[in-house]
Amino acid sequence: MNNDNDVRINRKRTVYDGYLKVEEYRLTHRRFDGNWMPEIRREVIRRGAAVAVVLYDPALDAVVLIEQFASALM
Repeated sequence: MNNDNDVRINRKRTVYDGYLKVEEYRLTHRRFDGNWMPEIRREVIRRGAAVAVVLYDPALDAVVLIEQFASALM
């Protein structure tokens, strides 16, 4: 699995277009055994030149949040 024929994008739509842009993809891809996976849905957040990591603990169903700048700016 390493070529363009191993992923099929069935649908792409913009679900939000404001400060951030959120796109929803419906896609399927080949497994290592060559069979196709069922369709899955994934969201992509586009913000330009930035990087983000979301720390998620599935056992606690919790994420880590950090305040990046003073709320007086909001």
